[in-house]
Amino acid sequence: MDDLSNSSNACSQIPFLERCSRSDHLGFKHYSSSASTSLSNTPVTMTRFNGTLKDVVPYVCVVPSNVLYLQQLVPVTIKIMPTEHPVSVVSAVIKLKQYTRLQVSGGTKSDSKELMSFPVTDEWPVPEARKGWQRTIVVSLPGVPQVTPTFGSDMITKTHMLKLIMQVRMGARGEKHELRVEMPVIITGPRPPGEPYPSFDLNRYLACVDQT
Repeated sequence: MDDLSNSSNACSQIPFLERCSRSDHLGFKHYSSSASTSLSNTPVTMTRFNGTLKDVVPYVCVVPSNVLYLQQLVPVTIKIMPTEHPVSVVSAVIKLKQYTRLQVSGGTKSDSKELMSFPVTDEWPVPEARKGWQRTIVVSLPGVPQVTPTFGSDMITKTHMLKLIMQVRMGARGEKHELRVEMPVIITGPRPPGEPYPSFDLNRYLACVDQT
């Protein structure tokens, strides 16, 4: 089993969220000087998940924040560290799952629901020994009514997990292995009508990923 932990890096004080003024071709936003102070000056903790594939290949998975918005575009980065074992990707999928726990007389009922499944089958880097690689995939989160925002009460709780599941090979003829990263996230509720959603600054995000 992979050794997996999460932490935040030194870029946690960079304001990734700003109010958008217009869209660019990636679906991310350009930012104007009139951006909302409450958003542009709010630091967002960059969430990092570290692991080791089969105890020999370290990797890190990064998302800009563990607090996400309905229908938000979210960059997910997987970074394979340099080792003697080149890692190639056979297939990959990013999923969002919702978990419900309901307190009823006599016990607890639990349920899970897959809200999103985004396959990523091409454009993976060509691996080389002693050279690492990374790739960032931008996914669009679903909205209501498909997703219920994260919440909790004495009677019912809704939680969410963003998952990156990859089938990989170590070496040209190596066996396939599963690399799985499960990232707990908080999905916020819909914003008021006419209120723009915050958007991640992709350039700032990637600059911080490069420092991991």
